[in-house]
Amino acid sequence: MRKIFNKRGFTLVELLVVIAIIGILAAVVMVSLNSARSKARDAQRKSDVTNISLALEMYYDDQTTPQYPAALTDAGLDKYFPTAKVPCDPQNACAAEGAGYTYTPTGTPLSSYTICTTLENNNPTGGWCKP
Repeated sequence: MRKIFNKRGFTLVELLVVIAIIGILAAVVMVSLNSARSKARDAQRKSDVTNISLALEMYYDDQTTPQYPAALTDAGLDKYFPTAKVPCDPQNACAAEGAGYTYTPTGTPLSSYTICTTLENNNPTGGWCKP
């Protein structure tokens, strides 16, 4: 007796449609992921600026003649950070301590400062500063 097998598989068109849909979904997920990553880097930058500011205040309080350091790379500032070094920008490789942050001390003696960073998202001025 002859058996008839009814083999029904997917056609090439059906497989191509499924692959195209998966590709579109993957592209949407990647765009969302990149946006979340840049927002996370901006949050890290703001946190770093706040931490650097706190370290500068502790440095100022510990000096016999109160003043801020001339640069973020000055000796003695490292001890105020948990990692024993000044943080650097989360996107770029750390070429130097404090890379990616602009520190400007002012006054004689150095009695005030401004520290700034550049943000990636939704910032019309392109930067964020903490005086």
